[in-house]
Amino acid sequence: MRSYEVTVRLDPLWTVILLVGAVAVVCGPPLVVNALWMLRLRRARLATAALQRLVDCLPDGVVLARPDGRVVLCNRQAVELWPGLAVGAPLPDALLRAARPGAVTSSLVDAPDGRRVAGQVHPLATRRGQETLVLLDDAARRQAEADFVSALIRQISHELKTPLSVIRGHASRFAATEQADPAEMRRAWEVVDDEATRLTGLIDQAILMARFEMPDPPIEARPLNLRAICEEVVIDLAERVAHEGGEVDLEADDGAYHVRGDRGALRQMLLNLVDNALKYGGPGVRVVVGLRADPDTGDVLLSVRDTGPGIAPADLPLIFERGFRGPHARGSRVGSGLGLTLVRSIVAWHGGTVEAASQPGQGTTISVRLPRHTAEDPAPAAGALVAAREQVP
Repeated sequence: MRSYEVTVRLDPLWTVILLVGAVAVVCGPPLVVNALWMLRLRRARLATAALQRLVDCLPDGVVLARPDGRVVLCNRQAVELWPGLAVGAPLPDALLRAARPGAVTSSLVDAPDGRRVAGQVHPLATRRGQETLVLLDDAARRQAEADFVSALIRQISHELKTPLSVIRGHASRFAATEQADPAEMRRAWEVVDDEATRLTGLIDQAILMARFEMPDPPIEARPLNLRAICEEVVIDLAERVAHEGGEVDLEADDGAYHVRGDRGALRQMLLNLVDNALKYGGPGVRVVVGLRADPDTGDVLLSVRDTGPGIAPADLPLIFERGFRGPHARGSRVGSGLGLTLVRSIVAWHGGTVEAASQPGQGTTISVRLPRHTAEDPAPAAGALVAAREQVP
């Protein structure tokens, strides 16, 4: 019987190709599936990170808990309001007790640090069961905002009565145009125009104050030259001051005084300071706007000094309070009690300080310190302290 021997010789290249093909057939599907899952996992992580960035931008605290009560999402504001909150941690019992199936509930609860927190609980029905969405807010801040709005409305409502009454009284004279004396009509028109201007200024100041006393006012800060603003205000007021027999001057060292802030607000701040000095300084008052740089810190120092009657020591610590007017101004149409309060808000937002120094019979000086802006400064400093104190000679 014959036997045969078959010898197969493979080229090394084909050997490698066959081995790679065998590995691909055996391991290919699991590798493809794994790659797809890794891609989905990466997309899920990116979506989760984007969602986290989004909720971190919200003004209120946001907490999301699974049906078993474990937190799956919380933002920075929630952690600040309720210390101890974290992803994976159980939702606090105080918030769980506030939840009602199928209903949105709101309640005030005490955080671990003793802070009063307003919580709003939203039940969310999902395929996995009922999840819980909790919105947290600082109850004290909310109450402070409500009190500020109420006080501002009361103050403005009270101040609006006088100019509106005057306008109505003088406007009634225009009804009898045939019998009216032209000189009397002209006088009535001047009074109406003056009161309307005062009314507009009062409303503008109230709106500006509401903007700057918000927790996060929508205001854009830009590099500015404070000297240019001072020169502009002095020139704008020169004609009015000369007509009233007063004088306003600018005393500034050479150079630019760069700050970072809102131009309109800083201009309004200076206008309020100079206007106060002119109104309360009396006839022939001289107002000096001073501008210099602090040699030690480089801060910009702005001052408004007048030669008026000064402020009583008992009233000096109160002049920046909302609605305060000195005894000589109460019951009159001079001032609204909002000017210096607005100055304080604007200066604090720009990271500065404001102080008042006065002696009866020796005039008053309001001093403002603002941080100097340099190219390296990305933004103004946080709000600073505001002081009003008596200068001891």
